[in-house]
Amino acid sequence: MVLRWLHFSDVHLPAGDGDGYRCNEVLQPFLESIRAEVRQGRGPDLIFCTGDLVDTGSEFSTAREFLDAVIDASGLRATLSGEECKQRLFLVPGNH
Repeated sequence: MVLRWLHFSDVHLPAGDGDGYRCNEVLQPFLESIRAEVRQGRGPDLIFCTGDLVDTGSEFSTAREFLDAVIDASGLRATLSGEECKQRLFLVPGNH
């Protein structure tokens, strides 16, 4: 059996509309690269997000939206129930 996992770290999501470079030049291509792996049959079974997910600790809605987008891009939501796909996401927080 093959177990595939996706690991990313220290995203530092900005508050609100935030940093256009980070959102448009980094995060969107990151999501597209996940989708490309899924199209090639190499989608992850597990997702690990470690380190600082946000900049200041107040960007909870931005973080939720981003993590939902990662789950969607990974194809897990298409194959598992809502709660089950979220159980495949592991968060190891950083210092903020």
